[in-house]
Amino acid sequence: MGFAIPAAMAAKLAAPRRKVVALLGDAGFAMAGLELLTAVREKIPLTAIVFADGFDGLIRLKQLQEYGRAFGTDLANPDFGALAGSLGIGYALAKGNPEPALAAAIASNGVTLVEVRLSIPTIGPRAREGAATGAAESVLGEEMLATIRRTIRKLR
Repeated sequence: MGFAIPAAMAAKLAAPRRKVVALLGDAGFAMAGLELLTAVREKIPLTAIVFADGFDGLIRLKQLQEYGRAFGTDLANPDFGALAGSLGIGYALAKGNPEPALAAAIASNGVTLVEVRLSIPTIGPRAREGAATGAAESVLGEEMLATIRRTIRKLR
């Protein structure tokens, strides 16, 4: 957790001609979201897509699996738009058809934060197995993941 934004900055530095997108949950953002200031300061263009459901999702998932209930995993998220404004970065709220917001953010030559609001995640079969990819598919749904992949491919 908290690895997505620093990893995205490193990926952009390693491959400066490629578009870089960090996918992270709101708990991961709480841990390392202010690293976006480093991206601004060092002029490292990237897009951070934060999936905000108000939970520390993986820990919540493990607690539900082991104990049938979760404790201490609720998050009090900031106003991501106001936070982005205070950091001097772009912001978009992806709702309805998220593709235009994602395309504009990824095409940007700056640092952009895209917020995707999620309802309480369902626990799908692959998430029950503990696979991070399965958890992402269960929470985001294949349609949202396909939209992200399609948007990135179009901008290559």
